Amino acid sequence: MKRLAVAVMTVGLVFVFACVQKATKEECQAACKKQAELQNAAKPKSPGDDPVLAVTNKYQPQIAEAEKAKADAMAAIDKEFEAKLAKAKSEKDKAKVNDEITKKKDEKSKELQPKIDELNKSMADERKTAVEAKAKKDADAKAAAEKALTACVDACVNAGTAKTKAECQAKAANLEAYGKCQ
Repeated sequence: MKRLAVAVMTVGLVFVFACVQKATKEECQAACKKQAELQNAAKPKSPGDDPVLAVTNKYQPQIAEAEKAKADAMAAIDKEFEAKLAKAKSEKDKAKVNDEITKKKDEKSKELQPKIDELNKSMADERKTAVEAKAKKDADAKAAAEKALTACVDACVNAGTAKTKAECQAKAANLEAYGKCQ
């Protein structure tokens, strides 16, 4: 009698589990996409993750310093010739002083501008490299996410996940709620 009761209960349980609707591939995919979305939202994004911004932040102070040095040098030249320009009486003398100022500024500019140009070129080169590296990293991350999604969907379908569980997971508002789905 005891064996008969155990056998009837076992058959009953098998029947109950067999009747539970299994999640379809699409339902599993929705649940897995939601899981990936929730996991990505839980990962904090730091500004240091952007290599292009890091390159810009590296070079901007150096470029600003070089441009300030050039502007200061131009102001010093103006100050140096200020008295000479004030003493010039005729338009011819003023033109001569202005020519001297222009000549001296051109010389100073030729001396200081290459450093600014070099910094700008270095920044542009490094930014190009950073953009390419970021694009590759993003492509690799996308490929890994697609692979993980496929593995998740396959595991969900192969495990015979219940339809109610997959629906619950697809509607979860956070990872905690996702984990509580049964």
